[in-house]
Amino acid sequence: MDKRQKSRIQPLVIRTKFTHRKAKKPGYLTNLSETGAFLATKDPIPVGDRVSLEITLPWQIGEITVEGTVEWANFDDPESTPDHPLGVGLSFADLPAIARQKITAFIRRFHELVAQLEDMPAR
Repeated sequence: MDKRQKSRIQPLVIRTKFTHRKAKKPGYLTNLSETGAFLATKDPIPVGDRVSLEITLPWQIGEITVEGTVEWANFDDPESTPDHPLGVGLSFADLPAIARQKITAFIRRFHELVAQLEDMPAR
């Protein structure tokens, strides 16, 4: 597994709230890394716009608020699938240190859990 694969979790689903142009809406993160995320949402957000994400990470890691810039969007595909859901790809340019630490802790814990599950005998 290369470094990028280890630092990005996909697939996953984390319910989140995002703010775009002063409107707060629900969405779902379906991948997450220290450099960005995919925000699944039916609300079109133009490329280049900024959004604020409020994310609660599991395993008592805690809440973070991060700012992201829309790098690409998928809203024109009427045949969106679980592999290509409606939403936007976000980049995090100025991730606060505490947010980066919590995302890193979340990714580490996720990979530990996957390793434990893979080591379990089949029933």
